[in-house]
Amino acid sequence: MITLFKIKKISQKGFTLIELLTSIAVVIILSAIVFANYRSGERQYALQRSTHKLAQDIRRIQEMATSTREFKCSGYPNPIIPPGGYGVYFPNLSPTTNNYYILFADCNGDSDYDSGEQLLGGTVNLEKGITISSHVPPANQSQAAWVLFTPPDPTTIFNKDNNNSTLTITLTTSSNPPKTKEVKMNTSGLIEVP
Repeated sequence: MITLFKIKKISQKGFTLIELLTSIAVVIILSAIVFANYRSGERQYALQRSTHKLAQDIRRIQEMATSTREFKCSGYPNPIIPPGGYGVYFPNLSPTTNNYYILFADCNGDSDYDSGEQLLGGTVNLEKGITISSHVPPANQSQAAWVLFTPPDPTTIFNKDNNNSTLTITLTTSSNPPKTKEVKMNTSGLIEVP
């Protein structure tokens, strides 16, 4: 008797090479999209942090003038209330000076920032990739800008020889396209980040 053996086909479950390569390609594409958006989001958050830090530093300087805080000015034996008040200085805009600002006490009372002013903690550097792209006024961006708060009821002064009632500082990312945020101040003491 001839017996026929029934051969059962054993089905093996698994992935074909094509399915495996397709899955890897999809994961790579999704990873690239997420990574690109992460870098963009990181720069956006750096811009927000720098803008809010600038506004916070200006408010701190304003509070120092409001509270008539005494300061140890050179040439005076005891701490005094600086005759010119407290201020924030923004250097002229150039590639080497557009990434920091200076907090100062106007000890000589000339309502101006000069090299003899006393610094309050030195220069404040912006985060990497963030720059000051404009400060209006002055209209001529090669000039420096500053805001000064004179005690006891802080009078707000922008650039001693300038009669403008507002000052707008614009911060920009180095990304392409660049993103911007502003800090706006007016002579009534309002400081806002729109």
